[in-house]
Amino acid sequence: ADQKRRICRRQRRRDGARAEAAACPPYSRDEGCARIGARHPRRQRQGDDGGRTRLYGSRAGHCGACRRAAGGTYMNLSAYLARIGADVRPGDTSPETLRALQTAHLTHVPYETMDIIRGVPFTLEPDALFDKIVTRRRGGYCFELNGLFALLLRELGFAVTEYFARFLRDADPGIPMRRHRVLRVTASDGQDYLCDVGVGGVCPLVPLPFSLYTETQEPNGVWRLVPDSVYGTVVEEYKAGSWAPYYAFTAEPQYPIDFVTTNYWCQSAPDSPFRASPIVCLQTGSGRRTLRGDEFRIFDGGRVEVIPAGDAENRDRLLWELFGIGT
Repeated sequence: ADQKRRICRRQRRRDGARAEAAACPPYSRDEGCARIGARHPRRQRQGDDGGRTRLYGSRAGHCGACRRAAGGTYMNLSAYLARIGADVRPGDTSPETLRALQTAHLTHVPYETMDIIRGVPFTLEPDALFDKIVTRRRGGYCFELNGLFALLLRELGFAVTEYFARFLRDADPGIPMRRHRVLRVTASDGQDYLCDVGVGGVCPLVPLPFSLYTETQEPNGVWRLVPDSVYGTVVEEYKAGSWAPYYAFTAEPQYPIDFVTTNYWCQSAPDSPFRASPIVCLQTGSGRRTLRGDEFRIFDGGRVEVIPAGDAENRDRLLWELFGIGT
């Protein structure tokens, strides 16, 4: 009898929390909770278009306790679009919009592995990704950046399929590990495109048509997709007068849970290349800014400026000035 009463009390508390969460109005993420950790609504702040939306089945507009009680996850669409400097309305799934979103993301959100270098563990949970990339204005690597970008695209109305890829560019001999996350996105023209905002070096600034042998020329180079009997589909880049493999993937749909183990390996395995030295990259439209090992490099057209990282204090200063990455 005592156990039944305890179960009933717990159930009543859960029901009450869900009811309070359901009553929560939308809120602007930059406003504080009136009572930290409480299960109650934050104050509503109306923007030009409301500025709030529900993403991946969430109830928008809750403090953390409210969201957990409602069984959902929150991400503010307007805040994300502002983070990447994009002006897009939900439902606009044109190829032009997709192109603008990818370019905006690559030129505003850096690829970076500083958490791995600093030994700071992280997860691929949507709330954690939004907090890191949008709220704290950090970057991430492919599992984080393409994971959050996929959620943004789905909320805007795009159909997205996720794949695992193998990097072939500058790879060691043999078959490389599948440790890259890429997106296949369908736009309103019915065409599928390969989207990727999670590369720490030269990469396409625009989506690539999911059409074999179709060449795409953009500021960072010329690209195409070709079939391969071993790797499935290979993305090739044209450089030095010939086509060279960039990365490859097979058309096997992946789900968020499928990337968890590889993400853990990249963070924790002694032979993970991500643990060896920091990798940071931000596309600029006319080039890119990078940190590789002990050197910062600024690529601008045909010019390259090399800046020694120096000591830890100087490196952290340059990370902030060049990429907006804090300690």
